Parts: sequence; C-alpha cells; structure tokens
Amino acid sequence: MSRYCCVALLWLALVGAPVFAADAPEAAVAEIERLGTTAHWRESDVRIAALASRPQALTAEQRQRIDHVRLRNLALAGQQPAALDGLVELLRQDLPAPLRVRVYTTAIRVAANLERWTLAFGLLGEGLTHLPQAPAESARLLGAASYLHTLVGETGKARDLALRALAHVDADGDPGALCRAVTDVAMAADHASDPREAEAWRHRQIDACTRAGDLVMIANGKLGVGKTAARQERHAEALDWSRRALADFEAAGFEAGAWSARLAVAEGLIESSSGPGEAEALLADTLAYYSDHDAHFAIAETEQLIARLAERRGEPVQALAHFKRSMAASEAAERDARERRLAYLQVEFDTRLKEQQIALLEAEKELAAVQATATRRRQLLLAGGMGGMLVIAILLFGLLRRSIRERRRYRWQSQHDGLTRLYNYQQVRRLGAKAFTRARGDGRPFTAIVADIDKFKQVNDDYGHAAGDEALRSLGAWITDIVGGQGIAGRSGGDEFTILLDADAATAGALMERLRARIEPVTVFGQRVDFNVSAGICQDDGETASLEQLIHRADRALYRAKHGGRDRVVLARAPGADATAG
Repeated sequence: MSRYCCVALLWLALVGAPVFAADAPEAAVAEIERLGTTAHWRESDVRIAALASRPQALTAEQRQRIDHVRLRNLALAGQQPAALDGLVELLRQDLPAPLRVRVYTTAIRVAANLERWTLAFGLLGEGLTHLPQAPAESARLLGAASYLHTLVGETGKARDLALRALAHVDADGDPGALCRAVTDVAMAADHASDPREAEAWRHRQIDACTRAGDLVMIANGKLGVGKTAARQERHAEALDWSRRALADFEAAGFEAGAWSARLAVAEGLIESSSGPGEAEALLADTLAYYSDHDAHFAIAETEQLIARLAERRGEPVQALAHFKRSMAASEAAERDARERRLAYLQVEFDTRLKEQQIALLEAEKELAAVQATATRRRQLLLAGGMGGMLVIAILLFGLLRRSIRERRRYRWQSQHDGLTRLYNYQQVRRLGAKAFTRARGDGRPFTAIVADIDKFKQVNDDYGHAAGDEALRSLGAWITDIVGGQGIAGRSGGDEFTILLDADAATAGALMERLRARIEPVTVFGQRVDFNVSAGICQDDGETASLEQLIHRADRALYRAKHGGRDRVVLARAPGADATAG
C-alpha cells in the first residue's frame, strides 16, 4: 500500500445514492444506498442480506445497484482485491450509463488504493467515454481524476479538476455531491504549500458532509483539520481534532481511517509533551497494522515518531535504530511514488501517441480520397500517389521526432524539480548513492551539504508565494553556477537543498561561502526581498553506514545552524561534536 492508502479508502463511501420511485423494492434499494454513506457499512450489508432471499422481486438494474453497494462495503471492510475484481466484473455487464460511471468512480479509487496505477488511469479513460450518456455524473469522475492527479504530484491540475467538479455540483444543490466535491478540493489543497487554505477547505468539508450525513467524510474532514493544525505547530489543537476524528471513524466502523487517526493522535501527544505512555502504545499498534499492510510511507512516519519519542526519553541508540528503519521505509515509499509518476507519464505519452495516430489516419484518409478521384486521370494518379507518400513520410518523420522529444522531456521531468531545475529528491538519492559507493571504494573524501532558506515561511507570509518561488528559483540558479560539474545538487523538498561533493569538508565549506556571497535580494512585483541561507556539512568518516546517514548528519548540523542564529554554515565533525564553519 502507498502513503495514500487511507485517503483512498475514505473515498469508497462517497458514491452517492440517487432518488428513485417509491415502490417497495425500489424503496428498499434506495435505503441501502443511503445507508452506504450515512451509517456503519454493516447496516447496509444487513439490508442486502435481507433482500437476497427474494431476488426475483428486483429488476436487473436494482440488483446491479445493490452489487455496487455490496462491493463498496467489501472494500471498506478491508477486502479490497476482491472488491476490485468484483467491480471490474460488474463493469462487464450491461449497466445504465449513470450507474456505470458511478461504478467506474469506485473502481478507480480502489485500484489507486491497491497501487494498480495503470488500471486506475485506464478505468478513468474508459469512464470519460461514457460521460456523454450521463453528464450529470461528471462531477464524480472529475473528482476521481483530481484524486489520481494528486497522487502523482500534479497538484495544480488536481486542484483545477476538483474546482471544476465543485462548479458542477454547486448549481444542483445535492448535499452528497457537494460533500464529495469539497472533499476533493480539500485533498488537493492539502498537498499544496498553504496549510491555512487547506484548513479552511477542511472546515467547509465538515459543514458540507454534516449536511449530507456522510459519517466517514465528516471524520476525514476533522482529521484533515488536525493535520493542518499540526503543520502550523498548533499541537494541542491538532491533538483534539485527531481524537475527535478517531472517535468518528470508530463509530462509522472505518478501520483504515481509524488507524490514520491513531497515528495523528500519537504525533499530537509527542509534540504536546503529554501522554508518552499512550503515544508509545498507539505507535506500537499502528506500526504492527501498517507493517501487515506494507504501507511504506505510514511505516516511515510511525518509525520516525517512535524515534522522536526515544530521543525525548534520552535513548539515542533506540532512536537511531528507528531512524534507520524510517529511512528504509521512506526508500520503499519513494519507489511507490516513482511507480505512480511513471504510470501517469506513460498514460500521458500514450494519449499523445494516440492523438498522433489519429492525425496520421486522417491524413491517410485524405490520401485515399485523392487516389479515388485520380483513377479517372492517370497522369494525376502517379503525382497524387507520390505526393501522398511524401506527406506520409514527412508526417512519420515528424511524429518520430516529436515522440523522441516527448520521451526526453518526460524523462527530464521525472528527474528534475520544475521550479529550480535542479535534480529532484529521488534523483539526488539515486546518483548520490552511486557516487558515495565509488568514493568509498576509491578512498576519496565525500561530503554532504544540506541547506535551506532562513525563515522561508516568513518570506511567503510577508511577500507572497510568488516571492518565495522567485527566491527558490534564483537560489537554484546560483547553486547550479557554483556547483557546476563538481558534484550533485538537488531540491529535497520545500526550501531545502542537498549538495553531494567528491571533496572534503573544507572544499564544501568554501563552496558554501561562495554561494552565500553570491546571494542577493530578488525583486517581485516591485518589492525587494532579502534572504539568506544556513547549511550543515558532513564529511564521510569511513564509518558512515550509508548515504542516508551522511545526509542525516548534515541535516542535524543544519538544525544546529538554525538554532545557533541562522545565516551560517555548521560542520559536523563527528557525532556530538559539531563546529561552525562560517
């Protein structure tokens, strides 16, 4: 399972129930669909079992609607592979167009939850072809598309799709549809950089889903508020919201959501320095659950929280062991993220290729028409045929060149950060691991630098995100100029950068001083924005276990630079004995 497992499961309860006629079987089916979102899933399962004794009283469409609810309940109960198989099988039946789109929506989210990315995007493409027959269901499918794009890191596109879905449902006033659409926008906002905006959307989600009576989504909104509060260091408030979300998830019988909330409660207990015993018990149970489900990102988060708890108890050996496990789980989570990204890029490439093939077929059709006309004029037949072949050759050549350019562009995008044009986090780790191994084998010095912008959040708050982006873009360009071909430089995330050098710490320190001297104010919308950077440096001492440990030590040195007054470089000479380089 990926880091998005629990969020994906939350959506399984979102496929709403339309209003139907008031005859007895129809009323029973409609009640089952209503209970699917407003009550514990076992309640709708009981009603389904009661109807199973008289299937002859139901129409084919009513049986299909009941199957849809039953399979959604199966996924909520944790039997997702069986649920996905059943949904795919249901799509092979002759379904009414609105129901078919709803089944596609559920299947897409279950496939994403199981990390079946190619299948998820394939189902999305199939579902879009049925929208002309069911335009009223467009908001559901736009929501599923938004969710998939959130998973692959296309947050801008995800937000746009979610807002389009919200615009569709704002007009018709359906409470369930509004709950789903607002939740999609809130989810996209969670992955953007402004926690205050995300928190506002989460509160709106709670209000909309309360009106709709959707128990799972109300709990999801409360958990989202808790997480955004934690990101803003309001830990006591975050703990309260997380506890409320946990209670709601347990009341709804939603196991995966409850585990996600338990992890948030444990983090709140640690950060607010209250209940370390409760936090330890929660983390032990949470780690066992996520280990059983191979939820790598959640395992990494849990191990990191256990390490922080050990640090606060003065148990450095245990803390280091859990940090190592966290890094190993993070590597597995990064592989999951790469698979999501590659699946998305492959779908994008295949879409463009199909468009090119359609253009080529249209050109061939035009050529055939020319040839049919030329049968009456023998001389023009040869000229038309030669001209047509030349057109095809030019088209094929152009398509080939375009395909090569597109592949190169996608490869570059998968390895670089779009804002700073430096390597992204995964590529730095991949290239750095090779360089670290070579340097260790050759007996050459190898040094890691971790740097970030001082008070970057204040830059965003005071001058706006455009100023923050310009600061990051400029810093990326200066790093490129200063590092050149001497090492590997990349953006680790947010305002943090990692530089890996085949050199000693002294050379690294000199490089950082050149970089700091190069920094100058940036101007955005007529405003002058001053900023500086701090950095931590760590040279491999021959006993460092891995590149990740070397970077971690450099990161700890950066932490000390921050707490030592910022605008400085701190050298990690040995564990527990750091020094200021400048």
